Amino acid sequence: MSDATRERFWPWYARSARRDGASVRVLRRALNLLIGLGLLVAWWFWMTRSTPWTKVVLAKLAVQHPVCLSGIVAAFVMMGFRTTVLDYLAYSVHAAEGVHVGYGLFGNERGVRRKYEVTFGRDLYYRAPEVCGALSVLLLVISGFALVFSSR
Repeated sequence: MSDATRERFWPWYARSARRDGASVRVLRRALNLLIGLGLLVAWWFWMTRSTPWTKVVLAKLAVQHPVCLSGIVAAFVMMGFRTTVLDYLAYSVHAAEGVHVGYGLFGNERGVRRKYEVTFGRDLYYRAPEVCGALSVLLLVISGFALVFSSR
């Protein structure tokens, strides 16, 4: 598969965002987003009921150090985006060779990247998971420094 016929990241993400490239309807995506937000809210209520001091600490952090809190949230968003980029690598290999390449929790991420490198070489998409991971760590470090140096 040449680069001219390969589907780029954003069109793939808008259409599918799945490793096998199957189309996903807008309603299904909205449902997935609502389920994720619902689980996040349920986790928040469970956490604040089991350990009430975390609510106080996070509220104080949000008021006194909003840069630190937003940096932590942005770092977690980048970690999630890294997973999406890895899914795109698996989709690209699947579209080119017809081979389902997957990774799990304790995964075969190296296998996905190795298979992508054999198929397409070391292009920008090959390095994208590393860049997302490095940005995530950098955001955590910056928000940590913001917390340390803005303390009273």
